[in-house]
Amino acid sequence: MSHAEAHIQWAFTLMSRRLARQLRRNEAVPATLAAAA
Repeated sequence: MSHAEAHIQWAFTLMSRRLARQLRRNEAVPATLAAAA
């Protein structure tokens, strides 16, 4: 694997991890509101 490929893989991993965290936070908001209602 070349250096460029390693960098792309690292950037993709970082981006997908951040996306997953945002998705989980967005899913948690309606659940919290439903529990409070």
